[in-house]
Amino acid sequence: MTSTRTSTFRSSPESSLAAVGDELVITHPRTDLHTAGSLVTLGEPALYLTGLMACAARIGHAQRPTRVAVTILLLALIPLGARTPGLVVAAIVTALLGFLVLAEQPRPAEISARA
Repeated sequence: MTSTRTSTFRSSPESSLAAVGDELVITHPRTDLHTAGSLVTLGEPALYLTGLMACAARIGHAQRPTRVAVTILLLALIPLGARTPGLVVAAIVTALLGFLVLAEQPRPAEISARA
């Protein structure tokens, strides 16, 4: 008797795009990404950040300028990323998202104001 097990995990479009971009970079790190590769590698984090900002705006939260700037920068880098090796593009995405994480950390004055 065999049992079929169905998974309740459903892949989101963003995670699928990230997987495609990661696979392109891992399998061909030194070759140019071309337009499609650049679009998924740089466009996926921009799509995620846009969705995050849309959700925050919907519930009335103010948008942080750094998040908007990183999203615009990611989108603006797509044409350049098409002519750049995948590993370099991945490093740029990592640096931009790392900068965003550091920029959005609460400052000591913000923490004491909440207490």
